[in-house]
This record gives sequence, structure tokens and C-alpha cells, in this order.
Amino acid sequence: SSDLNLRGFQDPARYPFTGQGGVTTGLVRTGNAHRNDLTRLDVKMIAVQSAFFNDHLWFTGGLRQDRLRSWGSGGAVRDPITRVWGKQTRNLFPNYVQGNTRTYGVVYHVRDWVSAYYNNANSFLPQGNRDLVGELIGNRAGMGKDLGLRFNLLDNRLNASVGYYETSDTNRQLGIDSGAYNSFTEIWRAINDGVNSFTLQPGTSETATTAGKGWEVDVSANPSKNWRLALNLSQTHQVQSDLAPRIGKYIEQYRATWLAKA
Repeated sequence: SSDLNLRGFQDPARYPFTGQGGVTTGLVRTGNAHRNDLTRLDVKMIAVQSAFFNDHLWFTGGLRQDRLRSWGSGGAVRDPITRVWGKQTRNLFPNYVQGNTRTYGVVYHVRDWVSAYYNNANSFLPQGNRDLVGELIGNRAGMGKDLGLRFNLLDNRLNASVGYYETSDTNRQLGIDSGAYNSFTEIWRAINDGVNSFTLQPGTSETATTAGKGWEVDVSANPSKNWRLALNLSQTHQVQSDLAPRIGKYIEQYRATWLAKA
């Protein structure tokens, strides 16, 4: 309550303990849940657009570089006498991730009513998870491209486009059931080899790749000011591959050893 008269006897603001049997009121940090972390993202980017052949051909492109640094913290010590925790110490060396991306597109106006286009771009996403042997799984990478034709007909009352596209999503992080990793440890124990057995750490992950391609058709018509018709047709073919490659590599690495001691 904002009214001090309603807080009761235990309110130290109203009834402070000062030197009463060696007890003094105050705020101390008796738990250690704080952080002294720092994350910094530096971005560099350049973009350009140009027109050629009396504005028939247009080019747009860009380059970008992302650099992500993250400093963790730790090392807080609890005083054995006062039982108060000290401050966390920020790590001297950061986790470091850097990636370059680019995008470009071309539009060629064949006639006033038809244009051809092509676009191509890539991307990346930092991933801090590690695999079953403690190695970083690396960045997630994406790629996309599309090309097609656009039509502007009947004095801009009918617009249509037909296009083909391809996409890929490489090294996408996956969560894996711990049962697979526990099975590896049981195998090592069964052949009396405790050196290679391991305990699955939090955040352990695997990866997969997804690729897709397809066609898309868009049509929009404006018969009147208050009436609009739209049609969209698409066909997509998507495949997931390269599923959990690190687990497969681990099995192949030790298969002969397991069979020899079975």
C-alpha cells in the first residue's frame, strides 16, 4: 500500500532495524540470477538501381554483411561469511558469427503490356546450438529465385503473371529425441568402453535441408470501380533431405568398432 500506516510492523521503511542485536535492515542479493551479457550486431549494406535501353531494362541489386558478437558472463562467487553473491564477470572473448547475403533482380519491359522478370537472393540465420559431439551446427542458409512474365491488359483493367520459383533451406535446426543419443551410450557401456560414452547436453540439435519448386499464376480483373475479381493457382513440389547427417556420420565412424566388440 502507498499508505505507510497500512503496511504493518514489518515495513523496514517505517520501522527500520538499526543496531538492534547486530541486525540491520538492507537489500542484499542472496540469489544469483542476474546476467552481464552483451550482444552486438554490426551491419554493412549497399544497394543500387539502374535503368538501360531507354528504361526498358531495370536492374536492382544489393549486398549485405552481418556480424553478430555475443559475450556471455559467469564466475559470480558467493561470500562465505555474508552469503552475498558478487557480480558476474563478462567473458573476454565473444561467440562470433558472420555472414554475407546478396540479392538482385532484373525486369525487362518487352512491350508496354508485357514484362519479363528474374530475381535471385540468399540469406542466413545464426544458430548457436551444437551437435552430439559438441561442435557448432553452423548457420542456416536460404536461397530463392523466381522468373516469369507479367501482363497489363485492357487499359490496366486486367493484370496477370505467371512465374516459376525455386527455394532451398539448408542446415535448418532440428530437435532430436534424446533416445537416439542414449542408445549410443548404452552401446559403449555394453562393450565396456566408458571413454566414448557421453551425456546429451541441453540444446543439442541436428539439421535438415528442405528444397522446393513450383509454378504460380495470378490474375486480377477490375470490371468496374467497385468490382474486382482475383484468381490464384499454384503447384508446389517440396522435398526434405539430408536429415540428421551428424548422427549418420557418427554411426558410420564407430560401426566397425561396435561390430568388432559385439
